[in-house]
Amino acid sequence: MIRITSKGIREMAENLAIAGKDVHAEVRETMEHMGPIIVNMMRRQMSDHRYTGELSESIEWSYAPHDRTLRVGSNLMRKQWNAMAILERGTGPNDAVPFTPIAAWAAFKGIPAGPVWMSIKQKGTKGYPIAEPTINRPEYSRTINAGAKKLATDILSKALGHRKGARV
Repeated sequence: MIRITSKGIREMAENLAIAGKDVHAEVRETMEHMGPIIVNMMRRQMSDHRYTGELSESIEWSYAPHDRTLRVGSNLMRKQWNAMAILERGTGPNDAVPFTPIAAWAAFKGIPAGPVWMSIKQKGTKGYPIAEPTINRPEYSRTINAGAKKLATDILSKALGHRKGARV
């Protein structure tokens, strides 16, 4: 004989409602775990464009609980412009480009500063995307998938009445 009862389903639904109340804490914990990992990925993505390291070291993460969003990037400014946006998008021609930082960069690269400075004044700079290539890295997908799996497992474990981190 097979006997089917809804008691277990009702209990699981009640536990799921309780687990749902804890979802904000679970999301926060997962995002806070992923933040430093993604920062390191983005820094590695930038390594070919490293000069002083100031931009790379300025990359940080923050978690916004009100919309449960993890943000990874830099707030480093170059005058009124975001330094990461300049690197990613490039610039148009710039009559006001200062010579001194261009000369220091050119010396670092071992090239003459004058032609570089003039080219930036007349043509601008080429962009070097960082965010999109970071997202396309295989380890980014693995990190996101592992975070989603952990989140789902923790919530389902609570719904089934198991302790946190138990296998479902």
